[in-house]
Parts: sequence; C-alpha cells; structure tokens
Amino acid sequence: MGPTKLCCHMDSEHRHELKSNDLVETITGFKDWWAKHGLHASIIVVVVAGGVIFWRVTSTNKVARQENDRTAVAGQTTPYGFMQVAGEVESSGLRDYALIRAGDLWLEQAAMTPDQTEAGESDTQQTPEEMLQAAKSAYQQVIAKTQSAPHRFSAMLGLAAVAEGEQDWDQAANIYDDVIRQAGQKYNAHRDQAQLRKGMLKSLKIPLVFAADPPVAETGPVDESVPLDTTGQVDTP
Repeated sequence: MGPTKLCCHMDSEHRHELKSNDLVETITGFKDWWAKHGLHASIIVVVVAGGVIFWRVTSTNKVARQENDRTAVAGQTTPYGFMQVAGEVESSGLRDYALIRAGDLWLEQAAMTPDQTEAGESDTQQTPEEMLQAAKSAYQQVIAKTQSAPHRFSAMLGLAAVAEGEQDWDQAANIYDDVIRQAGQKYNAHRDQAQLRKGMLKSLKIPLVFAADPPVAETGPVDESVPLDTTGQVDTP
C-alpha cells in the first residue's frame, strides 16, 4: 500500500473514531442528564400532553353545548319558553336574543283584541297590563346584563314600545332620544328606527273618534190580517 492510500485510510479511521467518541459522549451525557432531571422532564411531558387533551375535549364540549343552546332557543314559540332558555344558555348573545323575543311576544299579545284572545291566539291568561310589565322586565334584563350595543338598543326600543302601550308618551320620547344619542352614526339602523317612531308619537297621542251609531228605525207590529203582495212586502191600501 502506498503512502497516499495509507494516509487516507488512517484519516478515515480517525474520523470514525471521533464520531464514535462523540456518540458515546452524547449518550453518556444524556444518561447523566436524565438521571438528574428525568423525573421533572417526565412530569412536564405528562402535564403538557394532558393540557392538550383537556383543551381538545373542552373545545369539543363547548361547541356541542353552543349547538344545543341554539337548538333550544330556536325551538321556542312562547314568551315563557324564551324566558326559560334565557336562564339556561351559556352564551350571552343567545340569552339577550331569548329575552328580547320574550318581550316582543308579550308586546304582541298585549296588543291583541278580545276577539283574538278568545280565539286562542294568545297563550296566556294575563291581562294586557301584566303582559306589558312582563315585557318591560325582559327588556330591562337585557339592558342590565348585555355587552352588545345592538342588543341594548333593541331592548331600549322595546321599552319605548311598552311606554307607548301604557300611553306614557313622555317616557317613550325620552327613551327614543336616548337611543338616537347613544347609537349615533355607528348604529344608524337603531337611530333611524328611534327617529321614525318618535315622529309617530304625535299621531298616537290623538284619541280615535268613532262615528255615532245610526239611530234604529222604529217599526210597529205587523198586522198579520193584511195580505202580502207577490214581492213579500205588506200590501197596503
């Protein structure tokens, strides 16, 4: 073997020995490190893995609860049903919606005529005054608890409608003014609605005047001895 080949062979063996020594040192160093910190490392791994699993399970359960809450709210048709689910759902947005719908339904039923109530279109035996108070309570709960400006303005418009039902025109106007001022340009739909309904208060204040019933014509007793003509009328001489 020539000098060049011998030198290359020795260099190759030297590099292999260095790599082997590095691997041995690495393994030995890891064993020493694990002996000192292995228990803590194992605890950290378990905690992290448990945290990831807990987060995934919690997220899945939260999504399922939200879907169940939406289904529960969507299935209600009466103010009592909406009030019940409002106290059960976790989402503040769904709670606000349920309370507002309860108030709106009570307002609708309070405005029903006696004929509509007798026909079964109302699902409650409450008086109109009691329904207005129930609607007011629902709207006030939204205003006290909500973090949503649109929900608060919707509830305020509902309160103004309750004031109209009670013929408290000044209170209704004050609420509309509050909505107009607070909504501003950002919530122009609520502002425009408040302006429109405030403008209608003047006409609502005017009591309806009905025409008097026409006088009933007085007719005497029919003389059965007088024969009827062919048209069915009494034949007079």
